[in-house]
Amino acid sequence: MKPLYRDRNSPCYFAAFNRIELLVVVGLTVALIYIAFFLPPGASVKEPYVDRLAFQRITCENNLKQIGTTYLMWANDNGSRYPFNTPISNGGWNDLLSGGNAGPCCWTNYALMAGEMPSSRVLACPVDIRKPAADFGSFTNNTALSYFVGVQANEDNPKSILGGDRNLALGEVPDWTYGLSPAGGNGNDVVITKPVCWSLAMHSQGNPAGAGNILFADGSVRPTISSEQLRTNILHAGSLRDGIKSAGLRLVFP
Repeated sequence: MKPLYRDRNSPCYFAAFNRIELLVVVGLTVALIYIAFFLPPGASVKEPYVDRLAFQRITCENNLKQIGTTYLMWANDNGSRYPFNTPISNGGWNDLLSGGNAGPCCWTNYALMAGEMPSSRVLACPVDIRKPAADFGSFTNNTALSYFVGVQANEDNPKSILGGDRNLALGEVPDWTYGLSPAGGNGNDVVITKPVCWSLAMHSQGNPAGAGNILFADGSVRPTISSEQLRTNILHAGSLRDGIKSAGLRLVFP
């Protein structure tokens, strides 16, 4: 008697794969394994790059939110003052602001709040070429810092500018530099009296005019705003509100 699987009239008969069918099955199996193990649920082949950019933007925004919370905690323990308007004798660095260019000391502002900050990693944006310090013991200069300090911010003006991405430049035409934040980490102490724009070095994907994040004195963050929004809705309105339009807005860059 012939085996059942060779009897075409038997219900147990099955035909073997030919070579082409076998290759198709193997190919589909490999593709399914790749999708199962290497792509996140619901993602397509083109989506990981987009997801990465979105993740980086959200991470930077969350960094600034954590920094904002840190400022509020520090101010709560220091007479409602931030490190930059607190004298050195009381644990701040205000004295250094009166000595000219405070840019090299920008990192000090954040180091003084290390006790309230969750990690030194929140001080570096993931799209910045600068990498975060491993811990606050190695955070000793501007080279692991992505955010400027608005040294005229105060709690009485909740929407005064407390910080933001360092890629701010003078003028209205963005380029690929980091603008007012020098590459070597020497910092910069600037009084803004003229139009500014975001450079293309951070958060500029899909926006040829540049984009960036702003941290306000109440701890809130305005994420990925355009250069035009920055000039008209943030800087100009803030200067009028704070009564510093003629004197300009002082920002210290890392």
